[in-house]
Amino acid sequence: MQTSVWTFLGEPTRRRLVYQLLLKLGAEENLKIRDTVNLYPDFFIDAEMEKEFLLQSRGIVLLHPWVSFGPPAMTKEWMDRVLHRRFAWGDAHHQLKGRHWIHIISMGGAHPRTESPMDVELFLASYRRMVEFCGMHWHPPILLKEPSRGVADTHVKDQAGEVISRFRAVQEGWK
Repeated sequence: MQTSVWTFLGEPTRRRLVYQLLLKLGAEENLKIRDTVNLYPDFFIDAEMEKEFLLQSRGIVLLHPWVSFGPPAMTKEWMDRVLHRRFAWGDAHHQLKGRHWIHIISMGGAHPRTESPMDVELFLASYRRMVEFCGMHWHPPILLKEPSRGVADTHVKDQAGEVISRFRAVQEGWK
């Protein structure tokens, strides 16, 4: 089974670390990237197609920025449309049971409270509850701190490599 990464990024090239991370993720074996913003610019999510990808995935990764103290609205919309009763939960319909779920979150801005892992966990509590309700395994999010503009590209590439290493370590536990 593959790992699928759903991205909820409007302009990934504006975020240097995320862009480098996407390049590295694209080179990984058994990993599929789904660019939801470009697939569904009108927010009309094809739930049936998304369910097919979920059923092919052992690991589910949501890659998104942290905006206004939470994930983008499309992230919640995607969950509401795809992780519904009689597919992901309810009666004997736990089709995603046993899969693994993790967020990779691009943190930015100067406000120090947006960098606290505890705050992120607090704001993701409803996501965690839904994941666990569906019988999936929740993994703590990987937080990316976007570097300032003056940081060299080689340093950004090194950071992306470190994130890939952390992600691979989490994946090892999925087997």
